Amino acid sequence: MSFYESGNAADWKIVGRGTFSGPKRGLYVNGKPTIRFVQIQDGYLSLKQRNFKPDKDISIGEFNWSMGWHNRMCTSAGACPKTTEVGDNLFQYFRTQPSEYVTDEMLAKLTKNELKIVRNYPYAIRGYQFKTKMLADFYKQFFWYKPDETLQITDVKLSAEEEAFINKLKNVEAQK
Repeated sequence: MSFYESGNAADWKIVGRGTFSGPKRGLYVNGKPTIRFVQIQDGYLSLKQRNFKPDKDISIGEFNWSMGWHNRMCTSAGACPKTTEVGDNLFQYFRTQPSEYVTDEMLAKLTKNELKIVRNYPYAIRGYQFKTKMLADFYKQFFWYKPDETLQITDVKLSAEEEAFINKLKNVEAQK
């Protein structure tokens, strides 16, 4: 993440818990990284610099799961092997602000395992260490998943929207 046409990286720091992505294929121009992903689990992103003279704008946004970016969030340079098993349609539900427009009928198209993956996304982005192999294997594909063995599920603070979405998912799961 740079403010400079030269592509020189700014000296970003995570204050709290989180991680930066490593170098990714297709995210370079003239040998310099143009896009860098960061996942903040707890805290904020900080930049301190003297004589700051940017010559380029910077853009900050949320991961775009449903547009094929998930392969660039993998821990390796290649595609995530498990993402093709569940299909791209699953990632439309990976949001920090779950959509109120998601219906039970839409969720009913997902398998029981897919529903479980979506239901646990808010816990994964906060670093919960999953006990079930299926969830742990799925989420460890992504650079941003940094399990914290000290984090208890009761310590995870969810938004009201996330709680409502999880309850909706549980209701659909119960019907399967």
